[in-house]
Amino acid sequence: MFSLLITNQVLCTDHNEIFKFICFACNKLFCSQCVTAHTRHYPLHSFQFEHVSDLKLNLTSSKSSFKIDRDINNNNNDNNNNNNNNKNNNIINIENQYSSSSVIQNKIIQLWDQLKILSTLDHSSNLVYTKIHNFFESLHQALILEEQRLKRNLNHVTDPIEPKVEMLLKELVQLINILNINNYKQPQPLQLSLSEDSQDSEGSEDSDEYYSFADDVSNNLVDQTKCFQTQEIMKSIVDSENFQSFYQSNIFTIFNHKDHPNNNVFNIRRPQYNSNDDLKLDLLVQHNSIFKSTEDSFNSNVILDLEVGIYDFSILKKSIGKSIQLNIINNENNNQTSSEPSYTYLFSPHKNKTATIFNLSLGTSEEVPIFDCLYMTFSACLTIGEYIYIFGGYTINFFFRFSIRTKKIEKADMKGIRGGFGTSICYDGLQYIYILEGQNPDQTSRIDRYDILNNEFERFGVLKNHIFHVLSIYYKEMIYTFPSNKNVMIRFCPHTKSIEDSKSGCTDGNGNAYILAQDGSFIRYNIEFKQFNRLQSMPRNEHVYTSMVFHKVSDYEHNIYYMGGTIHKNYKYSIEENEWTKIFKGDHSTTTGNSISTTGGEINNDNTFTITGGITGNDVSTTGSIGTSLRYNF
Repeated sequence: MFSLLITNQVLCTDHNEIFKFICFACNKLFCSQCVTAHTRHYPLHSFQFEHVSDLKLNLTSSKSSFKIDRDINNNNNDNNNNNNNNKNNNIINIENQYSSSSVIQNKIIQLWDQLKILSTLDHSSNLVYTKIHNFFESLHQALILEEQRLKRNLNHVTDPIEPKVEMLLKELVQLINILNINNYKQPQPLQLSLSEDSQDSEGSEDSDEYYSFADDVSNNLVDQTKCFQTQEIMKSIVDSENFQSFYQSNIFTIFNHKDHPNNNVFNIRRPQYNSNDDLKLDLLVQHNSIFKSTEDSFNSNVILDLEVGIYDFSILKKSIGKSIQLNIINNENNNQTSSEPSYTYLFSPHKNKTATIFNLSLGTSEEVPIFDCLYMTFSACLTIGEYIYIFGGYTINFFFRFSIRTKKIEKADMKGIRGGFGTSICYDGLQYIYILEGQNPDQTSRIDRYDILNNEFERFGVLKNHIFHVLSIYYKEMIYTFPSNKNVMIRFCPHTKSIEDSKSGCTDGNGNAYILAQDGSFIRYNIEFKQFNRLQSMPRNEHVYTSMVFHKVSDYEHNIYYMGGTIHKNYKYSIEENEWTKIFKGDHSTTTGNSISTTGGEINNDNTFTITGGITGNDVSTTGSIGTSLRYNF
């Protein structure tokens, strides 16, 4: 520890006085007279002195209840003056000056600030490390699940193969043993004719021998050597050009009945038969009675064909790069500047070719021009990064992209598909935006998708004439959509393009969909448990096409925003409190759709969820969400 050794009563050799000052600039001790001369020669050092009384007080305070603050006002002047009554006014002023601005306290504050910054940075880096690990772990898990799905389909074909092969081998081995009945002592080349006597006299020498055959070939094959394993036998079958070569390759193993004395199905002695032919015929009869049911319905005409396309992994790399980024910003002037604040915005386009941007963080709003009417986009807005994508307006063949940072909007043609108004969209979190149905001018009854990486549209699938959809959700590699004209939930698989109608729906995820029903009731539907829960109804009388968005403020605060504009008013629903509150009472716009976006500072991908109509869940990944509340009956 730092010590001035003042307890030893060290004296100034020039003035024979006790040292009472320390100059931190020189790191030397001074008496009351020396300090005057020193500050006269080094004026800048006058700000680096500390009186021993102030030093003692600071050290004592630090051991008890010393509270460090950047605006310390030390009121120890009286104590300093009492200790220096015999000094001149200049010395007293110096003492008062340094007692009011403690150098050592400032040093402690400086050290503490540096420790705080470094420790906070280390803590933040650990959190970022965990987020990176969790992100790629989820990707690994998704790949593992896809691998397991393909293998499960393959196992339906391959699982019955090994038991069937073992059964056929059992029958084959017994047939070969019957044919070689006279050659049991040493394995010989296979004789395929039953009419040969095969040296009857030789066999008569061992009249007391048992001729045994496998009751359970699996027992014969269970051997410590690899050659008796079913997989090894099947490999030998594949490698053999014909049965003769297979037999010769295994004549000393599976076809060597002498080496397997437990092979005792028939357990028949030779004296019972007049000739080997009689023995063979009897054994064949018994063999056929045992294996008469071996033929089954196993489909051996299956052809396995794995289609592996030439996948451009640069697309995957770009998708991952857009999904997660690490920004390291060198802030060289921490004391003067701070990072850009993070704000959450709610984007609300109107019929009059303008849009209101509500700053949810500050409670402010501003109106910006968008030059097009985005009416009927209630379920067709979502946020990806800094951009808000908008589909389904009356400009049916165009889509829009609004930057929340620049406050500028871009308009582009939807080449390759028929556009429509009143469409519903959802995002897979990586590459595709799926566009469901709508009108152009009749019902489109289709699913299209937009590749955000390559800026391309494509026709993708067909739906069943539901026109408008309350909400559409991409969840666990499935699309769930709620049509406005039926009390069903439709599940669409992008991989197989199959469609399933369901009254309750199902998935193996853990998401919740929030729907404002036609009668005004507010309903939460859990996809995993297939349960509906009625929540507090919204305090309004008229129920029309309008928009809702979900926003996660923190782990302890989740809100849903209903934006009805001047006609239907604006409300915020607290999920934790189960309560509606009217907001933005001065909004006089006629809203057409909404989306949430976060900008400034670090964009947190967990801040909001990709939802269409309001869904929450741990597996939904993006920074934006959009939703709709339409007429829907339960």
